[in-house]
Amino acid sequence: MNKKYISYLLIILIIIENAFTQDIISKTYNTENTLTYWTKERMLNTKPLPKPLIFKNKTINNSEKNMIKKNMINTRDKNDKPFAVGILFGQKNSTENFICTASVIRSDDGNTGITAVHCLYDWETNVWADNMNFWPGYDHGEQSRYGCVAVKKVNISLLYINGEGLSDDYGILKFNYNGRLQDNTGCFGWGIQPGYPVEIVTFGYPEDGEMDCVKDTSNLCSWRGNASLLDNPPQPYQYIPLDLGDGSSKGPWVIKNSPPNNLGYLMGITYGTVDSKEFSEILNFTLISSLITS
Repeated sequence: MNKKYISYLLIILIIIENAFTQDIISKTYNTENTLTYWTKERMLNTKPLPKPLIFKNKTINNSEKNMIKKNMINTRDKNDKPFAVGILFGQKNSTENFICTASVIRSDDGNTGITAVHCLYDWETNVWADNMNFWPGYDHGEQSRYGCVAVKKVNISLLYINGEGLSDDYGILKFNYNGRLQDNTGCFGWGIQPGYPVEIVTFGYPEDGEMDCVKDTSNLCSWRGNASLLDNPPQPYQYIPLDLGDGSSKGPWVIKNSPPNNLGYLMGITYGTVDSKEFSEILNFTLISSLITS
C-alpha cells in the first residue's frame, strides 16, 4: 500500500471521527448535590418516563404480525438478574422525579453506562435532566451491595435533537465511582450486529406492559425470546412481540447471554411501542464509541 493512499485513508478517518465528535454535547453534574437530593421519600414518589411516540401514523401490517408470531419463542423462567442492569433516578424540569432503566457497558475506564437520551434531555424544551443517580442491581425496592452511584457526566448526540427525538435515542453515562464499576457489577459488551431472528434477553423496571413479573417499577423484570428485523425505510428497527411497559425505557437487549460466565453483548435498547410490539433502534456502534470517549 503506497504512502499517498495511506495518507488519503487517514484523512478520511479523521473527517469521520471529527464529524461524530462535533455532533456530541455533554453535561457535567455536581455529584455531592445528587447524593444529597435523593431521599427515601423522593425515591418512593418517582414516576417512569413514558416511552416516546415512534413511527408517526405507522401500524404493523398483517404480514409483519404473522412474522412476529412465527419467530417468537416461549418466555423462559430464568431468574437471571445481572448487577450490570439498574434503575436510574433523575429529576426533570426541577420538579418532576422520574426513573428509567440503565446498564453498565464495557469501556476502558470501567465506569460507563447507557440509557435513553429522553431520560437525559428534553429536546422540545432544551432542558437537561438533573440529579442523575444509578443503582446497579436494584431489585424488589432494595439496593444491591453496590449501593447508589452518582452520574458525573452524560454525553448525547445532536442527531437526536436535530431529528426531534425520533433517532439516536441513546446516551452515555459516566459514573462517579471509586474504582471500576464494571469490574464489580459485570458489564455488557457491544459492537456485534446479529442476523435475524436472534434470541435476546431484555431487562427493565416496568409499571405496566406484558412481562410476566410484578410490575411496580421496583422489580427488575426480564424477558427472553426472538427479536426480528422490521425494514422501515429509511430507518430499520428491531422488534419483539410484546409491550415491555413504561419504566423499561432503554433497558438493554442482549445477545449471547449465558450467565453467570457471560453476560453477553448489547444489540439494542428499548425505544418505543406500536401495536403491542416493542422496538429498538439498530445501534450505531461508531457513534456509541464516540459517545464513550468524549
